[in-house]
Amino acid sequence: MVGVQKLSRFAYLCCLLSLAIAVAVAADPRKSLEDTVNRFYGAYIQSKWKTAEKYVDSESRDVFRVQPKGGVSRYEIRKIELSKDGQEAFVTVGLDTPVPQVGKVLTLNAETRWKLSKGKWYVIVGSPPPLPAAMQAAPPPAAKPANELRFDYIEYDFGWKRQGDRVEVEFPFVNISDHPVQVTAALVTDCNCIEVKVSKETIAPGERASVLFHLVSSPFTFYYHQGIGIKVEPGGGSMILDITGFLAPAEYNPPTESSQATP
Repeated sequence: MVGVQKLSRFAYLCCLLSLAIAVAVAADPRKSLEDTVNRFYGAYIQSKWKTAEKYVDSESRDVFRVQPKGGVSRYEIRKIELSKDGQEAFVTVGLDTPVPQVGKVLTLNAETRWKLSKGKWYVIVGSPPPLPAAMQAAPPPAAKPANELRFDYIEYDFGWKRQGDRVEVEFPFVNISDHPVQVTAALVTDCNCIEVKVSKETIAPGERASVLFHLVSSPFTFYYHQGIGIKVEPGGGSMILDITGFLAPAEYNPPTESSQATP
């Protein structure tokens, strides 16, 4: 009889502990979300896909299973934004990822969307666009770099945009050589929603020009990554310009005016 009483008391204490934990989670959804993000990415960087999948929304798991994985060596939670009702959140995570096209490891921001279901947080995995053919086909920076050009910047994050927005990015540069050059910008892709060009056909010594990129983003959602291959003649020097950003699904982000991205 005494053993039964002790067991009942133990069960009662367990119920109280579970209730206390549930109340604590409800009182601090941000801390609960942060813990879940850490568990998800902790499993991800260790290639424990079954464990990571536990934190993926049930409607997203098929997409998660077929997506290319790996290549992330480190992560850092950079920003957590909860919705007003506390049922959804966007989390910005910095991921150390090797990018063969630029020959180094870059820390890229991944914008992830999470939702609260029955007291637990789950990541919603969208169908990202396929890696652009330009990124697949472009070689690493050539042994002969484009020393004739000096760009104001070669990497650009256009930030947070709405799916469907027109995104425009300008990469200004100057010809620092002692002779005229012809600069070409190549973007090999099947999508007719992307255009890239150089503002001038021939650039004289000391003259400035720009590589112009524009994207009508309707086909894309979530994390966006694009590369532009640059080649300079005479000389045959080459380099890669890198564009990243986040395209929030139209239904979760109010319309914005199309605008030119500026550094």
